Amino acid sequence: MIHDPETKKKESEYEDEEEERPLYLASFMEKLVGSKARSDVTFVVGDQKVEIHAHRLILAASSKIFEAMLYPPKDENGDRRKIKLPLRIEVRDATPENFRTLMTSIYTDEAEVETANLGPLINLAHKYQIEKLQLACSDFMEKDITVDNACELFEMAPKLLGDEEFALPYIQENTEAVILSDSFLALSPSRLEYLLKDDHLCVEEISLFTALKEWAKNQIKVQGDELKGSESDKLKEIMTPFLKHIRFPTMNMEDLATHVSSAKLIDEKVLLQLYQYCALSEDEKSKFDLPFPTMMRSGGKRLKFSSIMDTNGLIYYIGTNGGKTSYNNPLKTGQVVVKVSSTGGGSAVEHVADRDPSSSAVENSYGSDKNPWISVQFTKYLIRPTDYVICQDQDHFLQNWRFEGREKDKSEWVLIEEYKNDQTLTTKTPHRASFKVKSPRFFHEVRIYVTGPGHKGQPNFDITQLEFYGFYREIK
Repeated sequence: MIHDPETKKKESEYEDEEEERPLYLASFMEKLVGSKARSDVTFVVGDQKVEIHAHRLILAASSKIFEAMLYPPKDENGDRRKIKLPLRIEVRDATPENFRTLMTSIYTDEAEVETANLGPLINLAHKYQIEKLQLACSDFMEKDITVDNACELFEMAPKLLGDEEFALPYIQENTEAVILSDSFLALSPSRLEYLLKDDHLCVEEISLFTALKEWAKNQIKVQGDELKGSESDKLKEIMTPFLKHIRFPTMNMEDLATHVSSAKLIDEKVLLQLYQYCALSEDEKSKFDLPFPTMMRSGGKRLKFSSIMDTNGLIYYIGTNGGKTSYNNPLKTGQVVVKVSSTGGGSAVEHVADRDPSSSAVENSYGSDKNPWISVQFTKYLIRPTDYVICQDQDHFLQNWRFEGREKDKSEWVLIEEYKNDQTLTTKTPHRASFKVKSPRFFHEVRIYVTGPGHKGQPNFDITQLEFYGFYREIK
């Protein structure tokens, strides 16, 4: 029998490993990452030429690219030509750290993705078609989206992830803040145009126009001497291709006169048409032809909660005519309609919007309802709620209820959020709380529907104030 010293060495290595063999396959695979034992391919990575050992079978099973690289094609008889092992493959477009992360992802289904290595890992995942690493990078990006980096991720996503709309939902919900970020100024013209065309941005159109001007000013700095003429000429040259996506007809007369006219970016004839359009009735507007989109973006505008009894809610907005007048309770003018399932001995429903959370409470008729409710209808507005506030004073603190919405011209109520044995209103002093919710829909009416006992063991309520926040739009 021939004894090969090299074989003996390998057998010895295997025997040592037998003693430390992990109990579970996952642990064994983790131990194999970069291990020389049983490896039949070595990657020589980066300028430092670091050797990273791997196993052809595992790599080929995870990627067709690796299979083509590591196994010779079959001939006409279905046989593969023999190759000398171990293979040595040079990798020049990756660092050893990032390539080792790629290997770890293949062997263990796990990868440490960080902001610093995100781009290189996405490139490696694409190059070798490792889908699980692409998903890990995508998950990291989704969890790490902020106002400051949303546009940066939106810019890089088509190339790195093959996703045109990555980060777009975040931008849609936070448009007002995102367009003020430095990453918005760094958007490429094509990605900027993609954003401006989006119907679901939640933003005042005048804010979008102003942000576009700031982007154009930054482009003047970036392009430098490539642009000729005065500053206003340069600004007009850069902005003109994008102006057709700004919905000037949805702006009010003041914004057009103060901000748009003074910018001198729109032909005076067209500007005059916009002024005329603002003065028309809704029926007349439908027959008026303009070179801009005339419908308000469906994303609406956002009213953002900051604190209980702030001035950011929809009821307050309606009561101040959009912040133009002092507050006048909109329940008294019929702009907001509140209904209760039954009327108790408390105050009139108008008190839930009197801006006094210590005032007399609006109650249901105790004992007469198994599931009492209170609803709020906005006669001229729709809301996609993100937060709402309930204020109670001294009795029947809610613990079990559903927050529901009803779309315009629909009869059924849609569950937005359900609360079971919720102690928030019971334990807070005073008994006032805000609740975050998520909804993809706009509602004409919302309600609090009691599903079980409050802190006194009875399904009743007394409420002193209500307020609602989120994306809103006017009913045309």
